[in-house]
Amino acid sequence: MEINLRHLKDLTSGDPSQQRRLALLDPIIKDRLERLETGIHLKKQGRFGPAQEFIRSGVGKKEMDEIQRAVAEMGAEERGLLEGRVERAEASSRHAVLATALMSIAALTFLAAAHAFIRRDFAIRHRADEELKERARLAALNGDVGLALSQSEDLGDMLRGCAEAMVRQLDAAFARIWTLNESTNVLELQASAGMYTHLDGPHGRVPVGSFKIGLIAQERKPHLTNSVVGDPRVGDQVWAAREGMVAFAGYPLIVEDRLVGVMAMFARKPLAGFSLTALASVADGIAVGIERKRAELQLRKLS
Repeated sequence: MEINLRHLKDLTSGDPSQQRRLALLDPIIKDRLERLETGIHLKKQGRFGPAQEFIRSGVGKKEMDEIQRAVAEMGAEERGLLEGRVERAEASSRHAVLATALMSIAALTFLAAAHAFIRRDFAIRHRADEELKERARLAALNGDVGLALSQSEDLGDMLRGCAEAMVRQLDAAFARIWTLNESTNVLELQASAGMYTHLDGPHGRVPVGSFKIGLIAQERKPHLTNSVVGDPRVGDQVWAAREGMVAFAGYPLIVEDRLVGVMAMFARKPLAGFSLTALASVADGIAVGIERKRAELQLRKLS
């Protein structure tokens, strides 16, 4: 019993209230043990009268009740402490799970934001690269057209060089240039490059006001679209769908408010806004080149 009490004292060394209870319980238990030994000794001596008197006195029962009450209080306190520890452990576990979940969410959010930033940065860089390439092609187009306008002696050769430059530098399916015959008010095809190079056929002579080319001449306004299939001005929709045509750009060729011709091109990919702006500049250069060649031919005739 003494060994058990010492063990209990060691186990409850950090709990002052339990230590106090043990200090009160210790002499009661020792006294109870001594009385029990006395009763047992009396019985062994055959002195049953004093032993029975000891039992009838009720001292032993009172001591046991007191011991049981103290033990019950200690047990209740230990259970309370244990329950508190369990609750704290569960709360700590919940906090750990919550903290882990929050950290996971934060990490996922960071990764998502980083991924979006990288994708956006990549898209911006890609667009910038594409714009640089497009501008380089347009610069090359202006250079090739300028070369054709300045070095060609013949009007047909000059316009063919311009049409070939548009196909080459803009990746066009084909490009064509008409000049206006003012006496007949008909557009005459002078150059065709790309998938079609012939100058005869239905598009060889286009009256002003007829078809999409004649309407451009009549209205003196560009016709631009990145939706060829479905465009009401593109008459042969079956051909456009079959050939995969996506974009069309047609410009009137005008010098000092006088129509001198029309240039047009089809492409299998969309044309960007700055490409269309560059084409408008090319159209102005070609119009001036046509007017200059006509003036040169007129001078030759007069000389």
